[in-house]
Amino acid sequence: MIVNLPIVIDPTIKDYVVNFVYTSEPKFWIINPVGKNRKFCALNKHDLPITKVIKEYNKYVFSQFSIVRQIDEERFGNFIGYNTSGGFVHSHTDHLSSDGWEHVRINFLVSKPLQGGNPIIDDKEYNIMEDNSWLNIASKWVHSSTPVVGDKPRIVLSLGAYVNPSELNEAKIY
Repeated sequence: MIVNLPIVIDPTIKDYVVNFVYTSEPKFWIINPVGKNRKFCALNKHDLPITKVIKEYNKYVFSQFSIVRQIDEERFGNFIGYNTSGGFVHSHTDHLSSDGWEHVRINFLVSKPLQGGNPIIDDKEYNIMEDNSWLNIASKWVHSSTPVVGDKPRIVLSLGAYVNPSELNEAKIY
């Protein structure tokens, strides 16, 4: 299983995400009731300039791994996650599509906390550096994160899609 990916976030996309985090209206954010100090913005649920930019970036990033046929993951889609001190992602898996396609996420660590905020996949913690990415086959792998420690938040850009299992097996990911 390969989790760390050899792609870093485009600096322009990173700036766009960070600017959105700190200047967007609270109405675009959902407080995640599972865990504390945790919120997210499901970009696909809003008709915003950033929505279109990230949707194109999603297609580009997935294509880097030869994944070109995908279906939008409708629950979260592409999202920005924001965790402050004490915040973490609870342990869980996500659903397959109604057609049995895998829920795949390519995540970028836009802001790495001083401590914590590392992804945990199938009980293994991965130390992801700021701007780097990791794969999460969210419908297969139990995933979570370690709690954020300190004043620097964990900001994640999560690109999500449903991918046909046969195409995923042929992808240049693992």
